[in-house]
Amino acid sequence: PETNYSMEIGTTWLHESHNREFSIGINATAYNSRIYDMIVWAPSSENSSQWKPENVDEIWNRGVESGLTLTWRPKKFLFRSINNYGLCKSTYEKVSNPEDAKLGKQQIFIPVHQFNTNFSAEAWNFFLIYKLSYQSDRFTGKDNADLMPGFSLSNIIFGRNIKFKDFILTLQLDINNLFNLDYQSLPSRPMPGINQMLTIRFNFTGER
Repeated sequence: PETNYSMEIGTTWLHESHNREFSIGINATAYNSRIYDMIVWAPSSENSSQWKPENVDEIWNRGVESGLTLTWRPKKFLFRSINNYGLCKSTYEKVSNPEDAKLGKQQIFIPVHQFNTNFSAEAWNFFLIYKLSYQSDRFTGKDNADLMPGFSLSNIIFGRNIKFKDFILTLQLDINNLFNLDYQSLPSRPMPGINQMLTIRFNFTGER
């Protein structure tokens, strides 16, 4: 079993205009943890497509997470922007062989930088959402000699909520990977190009 000792500290600030038309929210969190015998899934050998669980002697995981949310409500419209950034340093802190090159290196498949933004507009029960997510380079070797390039991915969502008394019917069209990016989340596992998804959601909102 793995053992984890961690601590975290964060703060949130929220401001709203007098007429409640505009609001801004900011949050920030810093964390620090030591993980012993960490259980991870990793390729059984270099360039192998076969994965297996293994214990990593010691990982030092630390970083910050921050967010910015902006909301604007002019008349019957609602505009919202949600932005998040994460910095994560996750390094190997113990090796059995002093010449092991992974000591102090970033853990494989863990990006140092991540950012995502979500912009939405709503009016007359219609909604439009644009999502952008970014991941920095991810190392595929424990010595950090090989890496997978970072990527920025865009998705767009359009839909409408139709209300019937205590029910809401949502019709939604998602267009994922809007710019048909050629990318991989894991080695030798290419992700889909541009693709679409139609969602029909039925929610009950009344009280029992």
